[in-house]
Amino acid sequence: MLDTGTDSESFLGMYVLIGAAVGPVFYILNCFILVILLVLSAMISGSEIALFSLSSEDIEDCKNSDNKAEQRAIKLVEKPQLLLATILIFNNLVNITIVTLCTFITWQIFETRNPEGLVIVLLTLIVTILLLFFGELLPKVYASQYNRSFIQKTVFLIDFAFVIFKPLSLVLVAISNVVGKRIERKGYKIHLDELPEFIDRMPIEGDNVDKEKEILKGIVNFSSTSVQEIMTSR
Repeated sequence: MLDTGTDSESFLGMYVLIGAAVGPVFYILNCFILVILLVLSAMISGSEIALFSLSSEDIEDCKNSDNKAEQRAIKLVEKPQLLLATILIFNNLVNITIVTLCTFITWQIFETRNPEGLVIVLLTLIVTILLLFFGELLPKVYASQYNRSFIQKTVFLIDFAFVIFKPLSLVLVAISNVVGKRIERKGYKIHLDELPEFIDRMPIEGDNVDKEKEILKGIVNFSSTSVQEIMTSR
């Protein structure tokens, strides 16, 4: 029986040794790959907003367009569950790779696989900021305002991922459908408008019951707010 833990440690240790032997070139190469992965994460995250924010008029225009990218986008949007599953799988895979690569770079810089607590905290903070700001926030804001332009730049990447990850996407969609049907059969289907009333009836204990219920209602109201309402300046 294979000792996967030992094999993994051997691989990571060999990676650090290679970096130490090659020197700065290896470090620069890792940083270059990290930048590419961040751009890839941004493209995937933005594509999710761009594709699912197409209005009925945009969809009709894309159908009548001679642009191959827009026509391909329509074919993807026609399968929303598979499309969403593909984007989630692809984005998580890229983000995990980013975190792993950042760990490798940290090992290379400090020449150890057991960095101090402060280093781990700083690494976590830096990776989180990179992923949230450059991999999520900026591309999604841009894609929400220029969805068709963004789609033309990224749709073929998503289409490629759609084909590659289709077997896994089908499994995830099937599991989601089974869970959804079981929930509906057990009578747990509740409309969003009814949630505030259920929150009022919840038996919450504590000194700040009213405040906690107001917080829950605020979360419900926020979840029902559209992206367009959020982005509109007041």
